[in-house]
Amino acid sequence: MNSLEFRDPDRAKKFSDLIKKTAPEEKLTIMHVCGTHESSICEYGIRSVLPDNIELVEGPGCPVCVTPALHVDEALELSYRDDLTVATFGDMVKVPGTEDRLTKERENVKIVYSVADAVDFAKKSESEVVFFGVGFETTAATYAPVLLEGPENFSFLGSVKKIPPAMEFLLDSEEVKVDAFLAPGHVSTIIGSKPYQSLSDEYNVPIVVAGFEPLDVLSAIARLLKLLKSGEGRVENDYARAVKDEGNLKALKMIDQAFEVDDTAWRGIGEIPSSGLRVKDENLDARKKYDLKVEGDKYGVPAGCICDEIILGKSKPDKCKLFREEKCTPQNPVGPCMVGSEGMCNVWFEYGGRPKIG
Repeated sequence: MNSLEFRDPDRAKKFSDLIKKTAPEEKLTIMHVCGTHESSICEYGIRSVLPDNIELVEGPGCPVCVTPALHVDEALELSYRDDLTVATFGDMVKVPGTEDRLTKERENVKIVYSVADAVDFAKKSESEVVFFGVGFETTAATYAPVLLEGPENFSFLGSVKKIPPAMEFLLDSEEVKVDAFLAPGHVSTIIGSKPYQSLSDEYNVPIVVAGFEPLDVLSAIARLLKLLKSGEGRVENDYARAVKDEGNLKALKMIDQAFEVDDTAWRGIGEIPSSGLRVKDENLDARKKYDLKVEGDKYGVPAGCICDEIILGKSKPDKCKLFREEKCTPQNPVGPCMVGSEGMCNVWFEYGGRPKIG
């Protein structure tokens, strides 16, 4: 399949015209929960072709951004031990904890590209290795098979989360207005489109699974507007080339073998019931293995930062004084939303020159 067909300007113009024709007069808020969607929306100037009354916002779709300071503090506590190495992704060494952050300069911190790299390192090491892993269901599918075969000197410090419970939290919240959702393409390749149906039924909200090319996003928005106009709270899969309704059954089985559902904290939000994935094997659980009892800030963000409002879709990066004054940059991030390619502030910093990005 030629990817250029999903960037065809003539088809994009037709979708844009359809969106303008279908859009109601009242103000609508469409939320996506995926950093890759935000990157595509900004890179291709999607907001510039939408009617002024349609607001396209990002919710808690960046796993690094919603990793609570407490979990970073736990990784820091482990990194102070002489007999142990904390392995994690490069982005995570930039994420602030309550008072400090992991840094690549720390002797007991090792940056890896995958959990498999961390396991390989553990197999060659004589000391204990803890992998600090974050992510959503997509990443959990890559963790699961490796965790099930890790060596004895390997354990897992997890901050792994489920997207549908966060969407439900937003729909229940009185602080956030959401009229429709663009469901995340990557997560949906694992869980499928069915898990969104109960949300759609209960809250009568349209949800469309979307891909990441510009025509994917425009097509999904057009579908959502059609559903909103008809008053139908329904789930539609507009990314059928990658997403099956039932999801990836093999990946889901491995996730179920390695993890169990638990309540967990989301930075900027608080604790969301049944939204976390905790490793089942107590011997693999670093919190139990090392009896971690760290007292830290579960939910908050650094002083002067509005990442909590951005994560909830209540504000935008250009409203933050740190962002506007360029005191918070990808090279020197203050808040978690400036860390990594999926953080909204990071995306806006990169594509700040695009028309009508806000």
